[in-house]
Amino acid sequence: MWKSNNYYSQRCVAEVLQVASRWRSVHFGLELPNFFIRELEGMGPLSFLEELEMPEFMPDDLKFDPTSISCFSTASKLRKLTMESNCPIVMPWTQLTDITLLSDSISPDAALDILSQCTHLVRASVTSPPWYDVAPTRSMVQLDYLRSLEIRFTDTALHNIWDYLSAPVLDDLGLTIFTAFQLRSPNITKLKIHAPFPPEALKTIFLHSVSPALA
Repeated sequence: MWKSNNYYSQRCVAEVLQVASRWRSVHFGLELPNFFIRELEGMGPLSFLEELEMPEFMPDDLKFDPTSISCFSTASKLRKLTMESNCPIVMPWTQLTDITLLSDSISPDAALDILSQCTHLVRASVTSPPWYDVAPTRSMVQLDYLRSLEIRFTDTALHNIWDYLSAPVLDDLGLTIFTAFQLRSPNITKLKIHAPFPPEALKTIFLHSVSPALA
């Protein structure tokens, strides 16, 4: 039996779930109640799902284990994903080409863990609080197909996550801080800066922009 909820009625949820197998693009605008995900898990494969926006979960069932949910990991056509970075539901990372990660608390290692599994990404966007430390034993995350990358930090800090990213065909970069990562992406033709930089930092950015479009 579904629990009552201020946002979702049983009848409404039942109607939505009846057509789940035909979903192509799903945008959940509110926090998802746990019972909705549990019911969705039993509705069969999401064979046509191509785009998913997954919000935070509503803490309405302390016994709910989101790691047991597999309906999204088997969505064979899913390519575009927007989600809270700390969402523990398993996704089909390797087939994604477009990902947007949103978080108030994700660590740099957690972000790198996600990106390292998304080997076919063409576009990525990450919004996060400042990152300070990455485990020094990490290997480089190689994103060979990535063409657009946007990293938005909610504050300025030393973000050595850049030292572990390589995107050789990157063309479009949006950032709030510059490091040697830019040197490993020599094809950038579009650069967006989302935070104020001192003059010397701006000079460094453009001196290392080897693409003629940024020269």
